[in-house]
Amino acid sequence: MLSTLYIKNLAIIDELYIDFSNGLNIITGETGSGKSLIILAVDLLAGKSFSKEMIRSKKDEITIEGLFKIENDNINIRRSYNSKGQTKSFHNNKVISKSSLIKLTKKILDLHGQHEHQNLLNNNSHIKYLDLFGNYSKLIDEVNMIACDIELKKNKLLKLYKQQEDLESREKLRNFEIEELSLNPLDESMEKQILTKYSIASNLEKLNNNLNLSLNLIDNDDISIKSQLNKLLLILNNLSDLDTSILSLSNIVSSLIIEIEDLYSELSNKINNNVIEDIDFLQLNETIQYYETIKRKYGGSLNVAKKYYNELLIEDNIVTGNIEKIEELNLKIEKLKNKYNIKAKLLTKERKEYAKIMEGNILLNLKKLGMKDFNFKIKFSIKDKKYCSDGVENCEYFIRSNKGEMMYPLAKIGSGGEISRIMLAIKNSIQKKDIIGTLIFDEIDAGISGTIADSVGEHIEILSKTYQIICVTHLSQIASKGKNHFKIFKKESKNRIIVEIDKLNKKDRINEIAKLISAKEITESSIKQAKLLLQNG
Repeated sequence: MLSTLYIKNLAIIDELYIDFSNGLNIITGETGSGKSLIILAVDLLAGKSFSKEMIRSKKDEITIEGLFKIENDNINIRRSYNSKGQTKSFHNNKVISKSSLIKLTKKILDLHGQHEHQNLLNNNSHIKYLDLFGNYSKLIDEVNMIACDIELKKNKLLKLYKQQEDLESREKLRNFEIEELSLNPLDESMEKQILTKYSIASNLEKLNNNLNLSLNLIDNDDISIKSQLNKLLLILNNLSDLDTSILSLSNIVSSLIIEIEDLYSELSNKINNNVIEDIDFLQLNETIQYYETIKRKYGGSLNVAKKYYNELLIEDNIVTGNIEKIEELNLKIEKLKNKYNIKAKLLTKERKEYAKIMEGNILLNLKKLGMKDFNFKIKFSIKDKKYCSDGVENCEYFIRSNKGEMMYPLAKIGSGGEISRIMLAIKNSIQKKDIIGTLIFDEIDAGISGTIADSVGEHIEILSKTYQIICVTHLSQIASKGKNHFKIFKKESKNRIIVEIDKLNKKDRINEIAKLISAKEITESSIKQAKLLLQNG
């Protein structure tokens, strides 16, 4: 509910602080006293645009602040507007955008006056009022859950399709790169072995020439190492006959001859093994060039290239996996759509059945409110968008104000008083189910009197047991129903007109209602009637 309202520098209002309570809050006052400014202040608080003409003369800034109490939460809304045309809006002292402000206040405040009928004139809200009236909330929740699941899976499917499209667009390049990277092992130790073989192969002729030279030095002619050692051995053997101690030296030379023969054999084998075909050399060269190309194209090293190659293989597997996931998701979505269609069909049936009951209730209420020639219909239409969270249909309220006339959308009804009474009829039908906490009625009594005024007052009183109601009225029948009664009036202060508001006690209420009854002149009869109205109220 709207607990407090603070207004500063709005038109002829200098500064006002109003403390509202739950139930029915009545505001009365003479024509031009400033009642409409209270409604305007609430309207501005709810997001209506300011204009420079609204600023009190000789002042620079309008300030409007409201405190709403919703269950255990306090919601503070403050708006200001200065002479430079700058507007600031705050929600619990934090800046809020105008669109967010309107969205917030629509949930807690419903204003019905000559020109502003936020929810009722917005046909998007009509289905919500019907659903509040009906008894199928569980079915709505089921439809909503299925629709959300469909949307969730469709979004996931779109991402898979996008990923698949991207992957498939790279398919030729990916296949080429996989083939290219798989021609040789991407192994740095393998690369080192190849480089070593290539280095040996490229120097093979020089190596073999030097090996042959070594063999010639060992055993080739009379001056070779082996030939000289044999000659030395012969000499030492001859000397050992003369000196037996030389025999040990002869044995050393014999060992040297054996070792040099082994060396000769090893070198010969080396030469025999150091044979490479031209084709092998070419293959080594191609492999080295391949590695250089791979490193240049794929990140500078074989390890980086190998990592990229593994990523390509994973990507290739994803393509196959995505196809399976897409097929699975499509199947799940189709099952959900079938389930949705079944539940939505049941919801449509429930809505149409309750729409007839609601039409009857509202027509009955309208007759009680003096609108006996009115007809009220709820017409359904199919939404363009499929699988919506609140079902497949919209509905719109149609009104016929006079017999023989055509039915027209409620939004085209011109009279604010009629709109307010229609809303009164609707609210009475769905009371205790609506999430809106505060209803504000301005000039709901336009063009009515007598028993109709009594009926309007009774309807408002019934509603005030469920909602907080702030009602500006000229009728005693409505004013007498109030839990709290405020009187707004103008007075002169410091050579300027200002607006004041008083919360009336019981005695003052009698006088104010008597004034409403007798058109300003208070009489004994009007006093008596006022007391009776308050007693009955």
